[in-house]
Amino acid sequence: MIETSDYLPTLNRMIQSCEEQGNELGLPSPHDAYMEACNTPSPKSMANWSHLAVYYAGVETGWYRLANEAESASYPAYQDNYRRICRSLSQGEKLSPIAETALEEKEKLPLSKDESLKQLASLKEQLGF
Repeated sequence: MIETSDYLPTLNRMIQSCEEQGNELGLPSPHDAYMEACNTPSPKSMANWSHLAVYYAGVETGWYRLANEAESASYPAYQDNYRRICRSLSQGEKLSPIAETALEEKEKLPLSKDESLKQLASLKEQLGF
């Protein structure tokens, strides 16, 4: 970049150039990643993400924050997290696959009436009732 410019690039232009280099890794721009994170429906861990960095930046920023705060408040935090993750990816770090959360596990079948009464009796005995 320095070799192709007439003048030394500004810091902002250097950051922009580094983000453009992220396209080689398949990374969307920070704002595109932010919009994807905000607009992807739940459950987030089951979504088809353009890149895992988008998901992990959303996790670190907080899904509640992304869904409920104005862009002017939540985007800077998301952008910082996303850029940090992108920097670590450019240095060779790998992201682990998305693990399903406990909330997304299959629900257990309800107990039968007899089993429920046995558990209730056991709890009463443990509590001294």
